[in-house]
Amino acid sequence: MLFLWAWLGGTSALEFFTGFVVEKSLSVDNLFVFMLLLAGFSVPAELQQRVLLYGIVGALVLRGIFIALGAALLQAGTWAFLVFGAILFVTAIKILHEALTGAAFDRDVSQLRSVRLLRRLMPVTDDYRGPRLTEH
Repeated sequence: MLFLWAWLGGTSALEFFTGFVVEKSLSVDNLFVFMLLLAGFSVPAELQQRVLLYGIVGALVLRGIFIALGAALLQAGTWAFLVFGAILFVTAIKILHEALTGAAFDRDVSQLRSVRLLRRLMPVTDDYRGPRLTEH
């Protein structure tokens, strides 16, 4: 940080430090979400490292895609800010409602929209059948 401050000046060093802190906090947040997902899907302890690896790789790929799409939408105009804000607001209300009623903890995973969509695209089982991705 001091090297950047001396080389590029205070503004660039502060921007770099701010980005670094934001990315670190998002990394911790992502890890927390992964742990919740592992618990929610009852992933056995011996498979958690492999599932976490696939989750991190998937998160990096999706982050790149969504950053590119988000940047393109924000270039389109101020209406995109309103759309993103509405999505965040609706999501926050839903999470708050589930937290207050306890509905999030008695959910059948097989009924989630994401699982139902995956079932249309690829074979998905209701239980674990070993560490392989495909049956031979």
